[in-house]
Amino acid sequence: MKAPKPGAIKLHTLLDYDGCLPVYVHMTDGKPHDSTVAKELSLPADAVVVADRAYIDFPTLYRWNTEGSYFVVRLKQSVQFTRERERPLPDDRHQHI
Repeated sequence: MKAPKPGAIKLHTLLDYDGCLPVYVHMTDGKPHDSTVAKELSLPADAVVVADRAYIDFPTLYRWNTEGSYFVVRLKQSVQFTRERERPLPDDRHQHI
């Protein structure tokens, strides 16, 4: 009898910030890239997405922006960019962000 192949699943989850409850869960077999699933997400206006580098897909980020959502995504080291502007942090906030 052969040993079963190891498997993997990913749970792509969208949480309601106010209630900390999932409002969307998409389960994959672990093979699709994270940005593929992100392309399918329809976010409510004023949603805030916090994601890892795997979600860097500029057309998707642009769509989220034009639909009124916000996002924070860690950049890959290979991304080249030019800072257009920098906004100061309020005085009552940590300045080391």
